[in-house]
Amino acid sequence: MHKIRKNCVTLMSAGFLSVSSLSSVAVLADQAPASAMSSPGPTSAVAQTQVASAPDSELARMIERTIANDTSLSRDAHHVKVTAVDGKVSLRGEVKDAAEKWKVESVATKIAGPHSVNSALKEK
Repeated sequence: MHKIRKNCVTLMSAGFLSVSSLSSVAVLADQAPASAMSSPGPTSAVAQTQVASAPDSELARMIERTIANDTSLSRDAHHVKVTAVDGKVSLRGEVKDAAEKWKVESVATKIAGPHSVNSALKEK
């Protein structure tokens, strides 16, 4: 449980996790049985998957918010689907043109990191 909190604090200080998300992760960690946190096996994997999803959700939300707040982007770009799994971000949807595609991908790359974005964006 201590390791989970330490990792969450690291993500928070890097800007990938908000204080409110950190509280949610701490509650999930506290509610998980001790055996799920210490012993290998199926129960452990389930507990880790539940806890790991909070940082991924926060990462996807940060990218979505940044895209939505950019008034130079089209309505299509504002509706791009952003998902994150294990820190890897996927972008899906349509954008107006190549320049807009590049801009959306750049936003995601700045937030998630240079090797963490997989784009399946299509130009209209």
